[in-house]
Amino acid sequence: MSAQKQRKRVTLACTYCRSRKVKCNVHETSPCYNCYKDGQECVVLPTDKRKDRYRIKYLEELESKVAQYEKLIKQVRGNLDATTRLLDPDTTGVLEDPTSREASSSAQPILPTIQGKYLQANNFANDENLSVAVYGPTSVFDTEKIQAEASKVASLNSDPVLVDCIKLFFKWQYPDMHSFVFREAFLLDFFSPKSNGVYSSAELVYAICAMGASVSEDPHINKRAGEFYTTARESLMKLTDYPTISSLQAYLLLGLYDVYNGKINSGWILSGDGFRVGFGIGFHLSPENWLVKQDEEVSDITISVRSRIFWGSFMVDRFLSLILGRPWTLKTDDSTISGSINMPAIDWIDDYTYPGTASCKAPLYIDVSNPLKNMIDLVAISDEMLSRVFPSKRAKEQRGMRQRILLLEEYNKKIANWRQNLPPIMQWDTEDLAKHGHDHTKMFMRFFYYIVLLCLNRPFIEETRGFKDSQNAMKVCEVVIKDLHTAIRSFVGSHGFQRCSFLISYSCIMCVSIILLSSSGGGLIQDVSLEDYFFEFMTVLKLSSKTWKLSERSYNKVRLTLKNEYKVSYHDLFSRFLEKKQTLDDGFLVQGNSIISMINTEDSDPPTDLPSSGWEASYANLEELAGLGGPPVFTTTENNDWSSLFSSYESLYQD
Repeated sequence: MSAQKQRKRVTLACTYCRSRKVKCNVHETSPCYNCYKDGQECVVLPTDKRKDRYRIKYLEELESKVAQYEKLIKQVRGNLDATTRLLDPDTTGVLEDPTSREASSSAQPILPTIQGKYLQANNFANDENLSVAVYGPTSVFDTEKIQAEASKVASLNSDPVLVDCIKLFFKWQYPDMHSFVFREAFLLDFFSPKSNGVYSSAELVYAICAMGASVSEDPHINKRAGEFYTTARESLMKLTDYPTISSLQAYLLLGLYDVYNGKINSGWILSGDGFRVGFGIGFHLSPENWLVKQDEEVSDITISVRSRIFWGSFMVDRFLSLILGRPWTLKTDDSTISGSINMPAIDWIDDYTYPGTASCKAPLYIDVSNPLKNMIDLVAISDEMLSRVFPSKRAKEQRGMRQRILLLEEYNKKIANWRQNLPPIMQWDTEDLAKHGHDHTKMFMRFFYYIVLLCLNRPFIEETRGFKDSQNAMKVCEVVIKDLHTAIRSFVGSHGFQRCSFLISYSCIMCVSIILLSSSGGGLIQDVSLEDYFFEFMTVLKLSSKTWKLSERSYNKVRLTLKNEYKVSYHDLFSRFLEKKQTLDDGFLVQGNSIISMINTEDSDPPTDLPSSGWEASYANLEELAGLGGPPVFTTTENNDWSSLFSSYESLYQD
C-alpha cells in the first residue's frame, strides 16, 4: 500500500462535537467550525479513556471496599442514635434497627440483634412515679400513687456474699419459673447509685439470695439460704401497706422457695399474697387503665418490663396449680396488658448469665419472651383439658371413663401439635436434648411441656393399660421419661447434681411416681429400661436434696414406704441392680453413660440404706410426710397417695 493511500490517524473530536455526535475539524483549526458557529468553548481532551481497561480483581476489590464503608457508616450512624437516646432522660422508646423491625414483622420469632443496644439505669428513671394503688369501678377509693419506702439496696450491693448469691441465681435458676424477675431491670436498679427501689429492694435482694445460696457449692454460703429467706420474709411482713413490684416478686420467690423445700401450704399462701399485691398495683392492666394523670406517659421499656412481670407471674400461678392440683388465681380474661417482648441486654451481663460449658459457649442473649408466649399457649390447652377431663364429681358421673379417655387422646394430640407448630428456632428432638440439655435457658420451656404431659396422663395409667398407643397413657409417659432422662443426664454430666433446677427435681419425682404406678399388676420390668430410669431418677433426687428439700423428702418417702409397708430395703434393691449391671457389662456404669456413673465420691456415696440413728424415729410416721414429695394431687383423681404405687413390690423383689 502506497504512502499516499495510507489511512490518516483520526484525532479526537472536541467535547462539544462529541456530545452532539457530529464531525469535528478541530485538528485543522481551533476552535472547530461547530464551536465557532455556536459560540461554544472548544475543549479537546488528551484521551477518551475508552482504551483503558482495569483488571476484574481490581474492580471487585473497589466494590468490596465501598460496601464496607457503607456498612461502617450505617453502623456509626446507628451507634450515634443509640447513644443520643440513652443519654436523653426524656427518651421513651427503645433503639430499633432495621433487622429487628424485619424480625418483628416476620412470622418466625428471631432473637434480637443486641450489638450496640444496651439498657441503662436512666431508662427506668421515671418509673418511681408509676407506682400506684389500683381500685376497680365499684370501689369508693380512687387510684392513687404509693409512697415507696426509701431504698436500702445501696448498702447491699457492696456485700460480696450477696452479690455472689445474686450471680448464682441468674446463672443457674433464670429464667426457669422465675421469669417474673426482669434480670436487666433488677441489676441496673440494684447497682445504680441513684436507685429508686422500683425493681430492687432489700426484701427482693434477700429472696433472690435465698434461691442463689441454695445452689452454692460453698457450704458456708449454702447454709445461709434459710437466713436470707427469713430476712426477706420478715422484711415483707413490715411492708404490707407498701405494695410494690419488688415486693410482689419477693413474695413469689419466697413462695416458690417454700414449695421447692417441701413447705407446700406456706408456699401456696405466700405466692397467693404475691398475686394479691400484683392486683393491688394493677400489674394485669395496661398503663392507660391506671395512670393517675392523663398527661403521664409510660415508656415502651416500662411496659415491656411490666408485661414480663405479669406473664411470668401467670406461669408461676399455672405451674403451682398444676403440680398441687389447686385452682389458679390469674385469668387471661382479666388482663389487658400486652404480651411480653424481648428487650435489649446490658453490656456487663456475663457474670449474671448461664456460663455454658467447655464445649458450648455461654449464650449471647437469653430469649425469654418467645418461650414464655408459647408456654402460655400450652397452658391454654392444659386449662381446657383439666376442665373437661378432670370435671367436677357430678359431671364426672355423667361423663364415663371411656369418654374421658377419648378426651385424653384428643388433648394429647393437641399438645403434640403445639410442639410441632413451634417456631423452627425453638424446635427440639432427642439429639438436641443430649447436646443442649445442659443449657437450662433453653430447657425451661421443654421441662414444663414434659411436666404437663406427665401430670395429665398419670391418673389414667391403670385405666388405659392394654389400650392402643394413642390412648395408652403409659406409652405417652414412657416417651417423656426417656426424653427427660436424656436431658437430665446431659445437665448432670456438665454441671453436677447440686445445681439441678427444681424443674429437674420435680420431673424426677413425677417419673419415679409413674414408674411405680406402672408396676401395678404387671411388674416393674415390663420395659427393662424403666428399671434403669427408676434408679437413675432416685439418684438425682438423692443428690439434689442438698439443694431442694422436696427432693430429699420424696426420696426418703419412697424408701420408707418400701421398708415399712413391704419390708423391702431400697439399699438391697439398688445393690442387686448394680450387680446385674456389672454382670451384663453393658457399659451402663462407664463414666458418662448413665447418671449413676457420674456420682463423685466427694459429692456423695451411692445411695445406702436408711440411717440407723434418729432418722427412723423422726420419719416413721407417714402422716408427717403427707403432701411432701408425693404425686401431684388433682381435684378429682384418686391417685393422691404414695401407698397406691407399691401394689406389686412385695411379689417382685422378695425371694
